[in-house]
Amino acid sequence: MKKIVNKLALFTLILFLYILFTGRINTLTIITGTLASFILALMFEKTVFKGRLRIRDVVKLTHIFLYIYHFIKAEIVSHVKIAKLILSRNPETYPAVIRIPFELENTYGIALLASSITNTPGTLTLHADKSHKVLYVHWLTAHTRDPDEAKKYIVGKLERPIKDIFG
Repeated sequence: MKKIVNKLALFTLILFLYILFTGRINTLTIITGTLASFILALMFEKTVFKGRLRIRDVVKLTHIFLYIYHFIKAEIVSHVKIAKLILSRNPETYPAVIRIPFELENTYGIALLASSITNTPGTLTLHADKSHKVLYVHWLTAHTRDPDEAKKYIVGKLERPIKDIFG
């Protein structure tokens, strides 16, 4: 019974996220989402649920949702800024490659942060240097060359939840 509940919970979560990220609710979305969610729930149930649900798991899940919130917010803000830039008569771009320091230790966390920066319009992670704890980021509208100041603009509030997720 427990395995069925776990699979059902995972199926529901995946389906919800699928519909949320597609941005549409129609017959095709529901059918493909249901099929994909069913297959993924069967494949990853043992990976996601490794035993009893603990307080630590709930806290980690909270950090995941916090990361998703900050990422979506950063995406929307960046899309609006880039749209204004594209539509303006005299676009002011100051492209530069900036060194962004980070505090993450975990390779997965570094990869998630680099991917998050790349997925945000106007920025592209070029290289992650784990030994020096810096990301080299191409920034289309570089307001500053100071690494710490640039980190506030580019990384924002994404690093803290990633650090909490991956430890």
